[in-house]
Amino acid sequence: MKKRLGILIFVSLFVLAPIVTFATEGDTKTILGRPYAGDNSGASKAYLDNPKGFAIDSNNNIFIADTTNNVIRKIDDKTNIINKHAGSGEFGFLDGFRLLNQFGYPEDIVIDRENKMYIADTYNSKIRKIDGDNVITIISEGLSSPRGVLVRGDNLFIADTGNNRIVRTKLDGSSMVEVVGGCDVPTKMAWRGQFLYIVHEGNNSIEQIDLFTGKRERIAGGFENLEAIEILDNNLYALAGKQGVWNEIYRIDLSTKKSKMLQKRRETEMLNWASDILFKKTVDDKGRVLSTRMFILYKGGSSVYGFDIDGANEEKIAGNQRYGNEYGTNEEALLGRPQEMVMSPDGYKIYISENNRIVEYNLITNTLKEIAGSPMDNYKEGVGSEARFSDVTSMAMSSDGKILYLVDRNNHRIRSLNIETKTTSYITGAGEINAFYSNNGYQEGGPCPDTFEKEVEGCAYFNRPTGIALSPDEKTLYVAEGSNNRIRGVDIRTGITFHIAGTGEAGYVNGFGPWTTWNGPFTIAASDDGRTLYVVDKYNHAIREINIETKNVVTLVNKKGLPGDYSGYAPDSLLHIPEYIELGENGDIYITEAGGLRVKAVNIASRQVRLISGSGSRGLYSGNKESTRWSSPKGMARRGDWLFVTDFYSDLIKLVNLK
Repeated sequence: MKKRLGILIFVSLFVLAPIVTFATEGDTKTILGRPYAGDNSGASKAYLDNPKGFAIDSNNNIFIADTTNNVIRKIDDKTNIINKHAGSGEFGFLDGFRLLNQFGYPEDIVIDRENKMYIADTYNSKIRKIDGDNVITIISEGLSSPRGVLVRGDNLFIADTGNNRIVRTKLDGSSMVEVVGGCDVPTKMAWRGQFLYIVHEGNNSIEQIDLFTGKRERIAGGFENLEAIEILDNNLYALAGKQGVWNEIYRIDLSTKKSKMLQKRRETEMLNWASDILFKKTVDDKGRVLSTRMFILYKGGSSVYGFDIDGANEEKIAGNQRYGNEYGTNEEALLGRPQEMVMSPDGYKIYISENNRIVEYNLITNTLKEIAGSPMDNYKEGVGSEARFSDVTSMAMSSDGKILYLVDRNNHRIRSLNIETKTTSYITGAGEINAFYSNNGYQEGGPCPDTFEKEVEGCAYFNRPTGIALSPDEKTLYVAEGSNNRIRGVDIRTGITFHIAGTGEAGYVNGFGPWTTWNGPFTIAASDDGRTLYVVDKYNHAIREINIETKNVVTLVNKKGLPGDYSGYAPDSLLHIPEYIELGENGDIYITEAGGLRVKAVNIASRQVRLISGSGSRGLYSGNKESTRWSSPKGMARRGDWLFVTDFYSDLIKLVNLK
């Protein structure tokens, strides 16, 4: 047996050798996934990623602010081929040649009559302009997270969202003046004649501004998740719908201010959460309009759909599937929002939760395959792609490698997955399913598999649980429940839950577990001896320890509870929105920081924190520990001296050397 194991380890190391040619601790490289894909193909085959704005030029070409991909994409009107028009795909700020420049999550785009393009570079709080092949910054100061741009004659109107105002400049960015202040999260805009129309995301209303007199008038309200507006003739069209579950199209007569819902569609995988609207006209050689179609951009579905002007007759124009969804070799694979990872006991396979699916990455063959789930989130027990999840944020694996235990966050349930049969099973939890923002409540109890109502006696209720760990004897699951600020346990055999720590109030008090307070405990790990739980207390920016026998809670890292970046003696060290935790060897614990964009380690014995990887700047670059950039490091899986880390917004898996 030992000889066979030695041969397997030798083969494994030989096969993995090409991806582990590191020199020192913290050296990082990408091993799986691509930031985006689909260029040089038909638009309906391309992958977009959370696109939030689009525009049309005088030649009927459509340009899309592909927000999370940090590029501007172009759909050619004649060929329907999609290609990158601007942006390298790297998050950052860089002017110059349009295919090499960098954006920071651009959210809106507008084109003037000379086909020059203006972009709300939201995260960079700048306005960028594409003139020919060159990208220049025309406004670099004075704005806060602009999310809307609009050209009217020789003027550029900007939704200065973070400052709750609308400003106006010349097309070169000069002469900026405030048009209207005191807005409530202004985003998209439209205009007709002397009137400017503004989406107020904060109160879900549409306001009309008379640019001559300055008179302000609220013309419509009461929407849910109002996203975008556009004008055709004498009508204003608006897009709304609760959480993207409903996709609503409204038409408002600007003469009477009367509103009518044209369509209300239930979400599908790609018809999901609209973000922008435009009208595309087909004209003949004499310039006469032959037809007009409504085009809607869906950020949730990463797609573009066309409709008649009454919202009927839907037709997919662009977008393949939400996020990435390609299997095969590591060169072919395309992930979508990878979160948690678990290494198989033999060290040859990694199980990844991504895009509401569980997938398997084989380290020997360098291939990715599907195990269970679907990009369309929901709740359903089943086999393989028939099963449905809604945001699996954490997983734990049995010692024999056959069972994955899962927290299904938006379904408020604890579940399991048999790897061999690809079958999911319910363990415990009750109440709402596929719910993002509601409060599912708190109650200790037992399994109620068919209970979808709240507050049923005897049922266990979770409220968006996020972390899970398995006890060494594999009898108990420990659960971190951020929305209830509690740490709980589940008896695997019976599904009955019990309370370990947390009063339910947000705070930062140590001591006896049930009397302690927490602020968004996110993930959890159990020590090998089963005596200690290590908990990532996300919004206290801390790592805390729970003695399982006594339930006593103490702070391991960051006794101040303040965000920051300081590594040294653990109680005095600072973290910035830590999220995931992974146990290592020699007393090390590894932590990823969503706010700090770093991977760090804390040694339990010495109580010292050190940097493992990350410059603290957002991006794609992989290099040494100080230069590597992350977009959002999350789950980890360790194999010897290598740490696999998911990079959520980049759709990548990176490998970090621990030597």
